[in-house]
Amino acid sequence: PGGAQIASADFDLTAAGDLPLASLKGGKIQVRQLRLGGAYDGLKHHLALNQASLDSRQGIVRLRGGADFHYEQGALARIGWGLSSTRIALNMPGVFAQTVGFQSLQLDGDYQVPSRTFDITRASLTAPGFDFSASGAITLGEDGQAPGIVMSGNLAALPVRTLLRYWPLPMVEGARSWIDANIFAGTLGPVSFETHFPAGLLDQDVLPDESLTLTFPLQGVEGNYVQGLTHLTGVSGIATLSGD
Repeated sequence: PGGAQIASADFDLTAAGDLPLASLKGGKIQVRQLRLGGAYDGLKHHLALNQASLDSRQGIVRLRGGADFHYEQGALARIGWGLSSTRIALNMPGVFAQTVGFQSLQLDGDYQVPSRTFDITRASLTAPGFDFSASGAITLGEDGQAPGIVMSGNLAALPVRTLLRYWPLPMVEGARSWIDANIFAGTLGPVSFETHFPAGLLDQDVLPDESLTLTFPLQGVEGNYVQGLTHLTGVSGIATLSGD
């Protein structure tokens, strides 16, 4: 009260250089141009992100969105945010098995400042033959711990090799590796998943069974059930994978 306040501001920022990303082959994203453009309304505490674009050797991303800042007793308590994209093209060895492109991305939620928690009310991602949606919460860990992740979601039915194209290599890599090594053809889904990862759990070598549930029907599958035996073919059923 009584201090200076920004009533409105416009911004247009550009940058270039290298961004570190440990999981990426080469360990960095080589940014040709990063551009952020928008406006801030200090009276409504609203930030409009009219343009956020990334052009790099590893991909092209176009985003738009905004955020609303909510205060309690003069302190920032919550940030409501939303982001959307109509173009994402990625060439990231070590993150994806091959080049991928996504048609749309939508993220909506809140950031709770006291608990350092991102509440995700809607997360959706679509691509040719790929339709994913999820919701949940991500809580930042202390002292470099991996974040806590409590999420649930669904993926529409799709061919198994299409699924592996879009599945990031570092994400639940045990389940991904099992599917890649043991299911060679057929359709999976719809896929349902739940994660219950407290902060720091993802730093461990083995996940407890109860921390992850991944369930999916199978149709027309060729799979390896017992190593060394002839593959099963024409398989239908339901598979459930858990933490380890």
